[in-house]
Amino acid sequence: MGQREVMLALTSTDDSEERIPDVSLILDLHTNSEKAAQSVREWLVPPTVRSTNPYDHLNAWINQVEERGILVTQMSDVPMEEARGFSLGLYPLPVIAINGAEPPRGRLFTLLHEVVHILLHRSALCDLEDTCAPSAEPEGRHLEWYCNSVAAAVLMPRNAVMEAIGDRKDDRDANWTDDDLRALASSFGVSAEAMLVRLVTLDLASREDYRARRPAFLAQYRAQRGASAGFLSYYNKQIRNMSRRYIGVVWRAYERGEVSDPDLSTYVNTKPENVPKLIEKAGIAQ
Repeated sequence: MGQREVMLALTSTDDSEERIPDVSLILDLHTNSEKAAQSVREWLVPPTVRSTNPYDHLNAWINQVEERGILVTQMSDVPMEEARGFSLGLYPLPVIAINGAEPPRGRLFTLLHEVVHILLHRSALCDLEDTCAPSAEPEGRHLEWYCNSVAAAVLMPRNAVMEAIGDRKDDRDANWTDDDLRALASSFGVSAEAMLVRLVTLDLASREDYRARRPAFLAQYRAQRGASAGFLSYYNKQIRNMSRRYIGVVWRAYERGEVSDPDLSTYVNTKPENVPKLIEKAGIAQ
């Protein structure tokens, strides 16, 4: 069984102590992106993250998304040229997979982008062009920009952005340097690219500028990936890829006697002797 099927099997029995909540919010593609983002924020309840560490922002948002009934996994050894992420609109427990090769700030934006797909009930496989097959169709391009716009507004609320940019909010022809974008993006835990998307949606930058600068953003991601390759330990990689919530559900079912020793090892995809260390590293009480 896949992770989704395992989680459903362990949480759907009448006497189960854990239940997967239904995804209660549905978005409409015709709804204004700012209004849609407000609905998403009210539903997700954005985490308060005081850290400037992008991993802290990413992990806090993943936790909120999973608490609302969406399984979030991460992919290894998948080139970003193939996919930044994808979503499977299966209910209950839809699935989002984000590419572990992407820097954490980019992953956060991809996460929220895929959340919007789930809430629109439109599954997607998204590549580096931020278009979903068939990418040549105007409807596909419109859908992707809508998901980008809503994701940006969720992560970077209008009032907070306006306060951050100060007097420049009245400058519709502002020249946003890479340093400007990185400085603004830092407190929101997002990438410079995501920040530029948000400025476009607020009419503080042009879509043409975004398109022109996108190749440079992608080149930066590739360089960052090369610089950080091999940093993640075996256990942290397993936790990241399977999701801490998934591992917790399996472990608690094991403690209740609902999962055998061989199945436990299979479900968490590790050798039996490695399970205790995996549980410890995941921060799940034994």
